[in-house]
Amino acid sequence: MSQEVPKELRILVRSVLDLLGQCIHQEYGKSCFKTVERVRTDYKKSRSSTLAAKVKLNNKLLKQFRQLSQEERFDVTHSFATSLELINACENAFVLIS
Repeated sequence: MSQEVPKELRILVRSVLDLLGQCIHQEYGKSCFKTVERVRTDYKKSRSSTLAAKVKLNNKLLKQFRQLSQEERFDVTHSFATSLELINACENAFVLIS
C-alpha cells in the first residue's frame, strides 16, 4: 500500500531537512545532530520491518535515551519533533500547490 512520493516533494523535504540539520548542529552541537540522524535513519530502515523488530528498535532507543541527560533528551526530541512538523508542512504546502 506504499505510494510513490512525487520527486518535487522529496526534493523539498530533503532541502528543508538539510537546513534543519545545519540549525541543529549549530544550536545543539554535533552529538545531538548525530543522535537525531541515527534515530531518523533507524526508523526509516524499520518501515518494512516486523512488529517484533520495531519493538526491539524502540527498546534499544529507549535504553540509549536513558543514558542522555534531561537537557540532551529535550534537544534530541525537540529536534526530531521539529523535523516531523517540517515534513508535514512541506506535504501540506505541496498539496496546496499541486
